[in-house]
Amino acid sequence: MKNPALSCDGKALYVSSDRPGGFGNYDIYKSEIKDDGSLGEAINLGQKINTEEQEVFPHMCCDNTLYFSSNGHLGLGGLDVFYSKNVDGKWSNVRNVGLPVNSNSDDFAFKMGDDCTNGFVSSNRAGGVGSDDVYAVKKIKPLCDILLESIVVDTKTDLPIDAALTSVKDNTGIINNSKETSVEGLVDYMFECEDEIQLLVSKEGYESKMIDIKLLDIDPPLLKIKLDPIEELIVEEKIVLNPIYFEFDKANITNQAAFELDKLVSIMKKYPKMIIRAESHTDSRGPASYNKLLSERRAKSTAQYVISKGIDENRISGFGMGEEDAEIDCSSGCSKDEHAKNRRSEFIIVSR
Repeated sequence: MKNPALSCDGKALYVSSDRPGGFGNYDIYKSEIKDDGSLGEAINLGQKINTEEQEVFPHMCCDNTLYFSSNGHLGLGGLDVFYSKNVDGKWSNVRNVGLPVNSNSDDFAFKMGDDCTNGFVSSNRAGGVGSDDVYAVKKIKPLCDILLESIVVDTKTDLPIDAALTSVKDNTGIINNSKETSVEGLVDYMFECEDEIQLLVSKEGYESKMIDIKLLDIDPPLLKIKLDPIEELIVEEKIVLNPIYFEFDKANITNQAAFELDKLVSIMKKYPKMIIRAESHTDSRGPASYNKLLSERRAKSTAQYVISKGIDENRISGFGMGEEDAEIDCSSGCSKDEHAKNRRSEFIIVSR
């Protein structure tokens, strides 16, 4: 055990330890300090903070921000200083404090005063007097964090939906987190200003929803997310999904296609006797024989994906229609949008 640090209120002790049962070399733990001065059980702060490498020199600032050094999170050098905020007992995504606090060397023992504005950091960066030197730091720009609060409701009744699964991610892989909504349908996440994220909301019996969000430097208003009952996708004798897109000249299932097909899976699980005929159509560009083969490959991929999600293979079949049964006659020419309408997947209810 090393690097002990008290919380601002003196009610908790943070330490680094290589005790058995951790996630890596050194992990950060927290112990509550009891009224008689004894310590409670040391609780590992979890995988959001700790990695397979070293997490050391914890420091809990009075604004509820945990600073620590790590060589396991993505950094600029050896040990870098990182931070995370505790929101409702959960840690926000770990962030690198960045330049000039961090360098291409080891930066550690970061500590701020009670005002969380002035402090010190130790570093073995080039240009110092000795091996490890102490540097003064001053926060001239507040760490910009944004609280995104959302409520998930039923479109028809406007009542909150509890235990809906929400997940957020960005295109870097740094943000990747999941939570369930509360009994009031509420869920919140902490992000950094100007993050661009994708929020996915799903609940059995409802159509999943995906929302792209770009955050600014002020907390946004409560985001109301309305989920449609899954039955809304059943129109006459078809399951009407958003277009299933494939990459050019390919038949593999994309992430977008999987998102839509998961809705079909949900319906088929709710109606266990339902049998589906999946038809894949192409536009009329290219040789008809080739388009026929391509559509057959795509139809089979579509059916196989649904089967891989636990649907019996006897309940869905895939048929490649090629250029047959076009929605728009392109014999005299078609626009790009008209060709796109002919490139489609249809899910016909054979029986239910």
